[in-house]
Amino acid sequence: MKQQNRVQLSFTSILKIFGIYALALNVFFTIMFLLFFLMGIETPTPSNFIVSMIVSPFLFVLFAVFGYPFFALFNRVRGGLLLKVVRGSVKNVN
Repeated sequence: MKQQNRVQLSFTSILKIFGIYALALNVFFTIMFLLFFLMGIETPTPSNFIVSMIVSPFLFVLFAVFGYPFFALFNRVRGGLLLKVVRGSVKNVN
């Protein structure tokens, strides 16, 4: 039996989504930066590291804060975020 629920995204949930996305980008950037450094392609400078670790997550959080009215309006127009909840066993239908 499938049940479909629509959930309105709150301000804090949107901030968490963008914060986690920013942290994931930081981890990816750090790994790629270290890989390029070990391969000898790029040499690290403090300004590159500061921009990548501090400024970019801050920009994502600012984007989430200022973009919240747009996301809330878009979410309300769509009717909410669609979540599918599957309860019980799923039968194999041929």
